[in-house]
Amino acid sequence: ESILKQEHDVYLIDFRLGAQTGLDIVKEAVKEGCTAPLILLTGQDDISIDEQAMEAGAADYLVKSKINPLLVERSIRYSITQARHLREIQEFNRELDARVKKRTAELNEVNNKLKVSEDGLTKALAKEKELNELKSRFVSMASHEFRTPLSTILSSVFLVEQYSGPEQEEKRGKHIARIKSMIKNLTEILNDFLSLDKLEEGKVQTNFELFDIAALAREITEEIQITAKEGQKIQYTHTGDEREVYLDKNIIRNVFINLLNNAVKYS
Repeated sequence: ESILKQEHDVYLIDFRLGAQTGLDIVKEAVKEGCTAPLILLTGQDDISIDEQAMEAGAADYLVKSKINPLLVERSIRYSITQARHLREIQEFNRELDARVKKRTAELNEVNNKLKVSEDGLTKALAKEKELNELKSRFVSMASHEFRTPLSTILSSVFLVEQYSGPEQEEKRGKHIARIKSMIKNLTEILNDFLSLDKLEEGKVQTNFELFDIAALAREITEEIQITAKEGQKIQYTHTGDEREVYLDKNIIRNVFINLLNNAVKYS
């Protein structure tokens, strides 16, 4: 109990203590956390006891018959110095261990952030690649979609210029209406394809409505016929009583225009 209070800088313990030996005391004191140096005193010059004392945690080992003031002073000084160094090493090890744990935690945090950043970058690159592909598709589609309405507008403008007489008012009106229709069609195409949100999502909104598909087909046939090459004639027939359909008129228009435009171009 006295040793565990650590009220002194050093403890000299006799080997023979009755029921227990000095070795037992040294072992128990070290086990209970004593950091003060413990010097074992014995009457026998036995190397095995010396080794046991060092293994038990004693700072030094002295044989009583060989003790003198200088030897005791050296042993005490050496033991206190050794104990101080040991405490410093233990404290340094604790600080080092704490630093290593802190640094490891910081590195783990950095690694986690890097992983999150890497995942985010990978997703951003994939999104960018997808967007670029969509933009390329848009340019290709837009150039194809715009070509026919623009050709029709150009042809109608040319014909309007030719129909200058008063008796040709009806023909002029028909082509002016066609020009307006084509401009409206171009506007609708732009609204469909130039929406950034739709472009990024890779989809176009569909707007269903009831309309006369035969009338639409005749209208488109007339528009494309103007742009047809010499000798080409577009023939249209409708089979069946039902003419009204519930579809997206603009998309159906574009389908018809593309089909006919390709037929005119490659026939």
